[in-house]
Amino acid sequence: MLLSSSVLAQNQPPVIVSTSPAVGDFVPVPGKFTFTVVAYDPDGEIKSISVNRGKFVKAHGPTYWTENDDGHTVLTDIRWKSGYYPNTTITKFTVDVEGDQGKVTSRDIIFTINHAPMIELTSPVNGMEFVEPTTVTLAAMASDNTADGNLSNVKFFVNGNLLHTSKKAPYEFIWERVYDGEYEVTAAVTDLQKQTIETVPIKISVLQSEIELLNLYFLNEPGSNFTILFNSREGNSYELQTSDDLQNWIKLGEVQGTGSSIKFTDPRLPIVPFKRNYFRVKLVE
Repeated sequence: MLLSSSVLAQNQPPVIVSTSPAVGDFVPVPGKFTFTVVAYDPDGEIKSISVNRGKFVKAHGPTYWTENDDGHTVLTDIRWKSGYYPNTTITKFTVDVEGDQGKVTSRDIIFTINHAPMIELTSPVNGMEFVEPTTVTLAAMASDNTADGNLSNVKFFVNGNLLHTSKKAPYEFIWERVYDGEYEVTAAVTDLQKQTIETVPIKISVLQSEIELLNLYFLNEPGSNFTILFNSREGNSYELQTSDDLQNWIKLGEVQGTGSSIKFTDPRLPIVPFKRNYFRVKLVE
């Protein structure tokens, strides 16, 4: 038996590079779209491309059959542009790509014609500023087409990280003890078809507090003095004041910031039991 010095490679099947819509995509109701297929044959040419048994060949002309910069065949199926889907529908398109040597590659493309849900981030507002430590209310309004049923959830994200998930209205969350920094806030709604729509990011700023009160306490013993504990910044000066009517303030003393917490005790004679006294820490300019 004579053997050839070279062995012919087995014919390879065509390759489907991509489709649009792709698997898992969402198309807005009523489904007015163009279905495209990009494919090539590794060792030949594409002979035909069929979509749901509708067969296209090169002879159909450039309206349907073109070639991209990579030399791949591009089918543009415009039959769906008139809108065939008035309601939310899970849809399957079957694509068959035939090479010039008879090999066929098939693929099912499942996507959804859907009423997209809607969402608006109502709080906070872009550009808002707060002073630490603060509480920020996150709130959103979300809805979906009545025929599609209830929403699955609304999620709030801060700097790309999930902060909270709301399963039902009202869609809001109280974000407590927020400290200094720049924050990007978004909200996202997901419907029962698992389509997710996100809001445009908004930015808020939380400014560093000049004074952070750590503890205010009165020793519950007869004749004891009031003590204040607060954070300080090195190089700053702080004035401690008291008042019995929140109108007229009396200076008790002044301390220099150390960069850590400072404990200050009212230097006056022990406070008379049940007498009203207010205290505050004021940054000396």
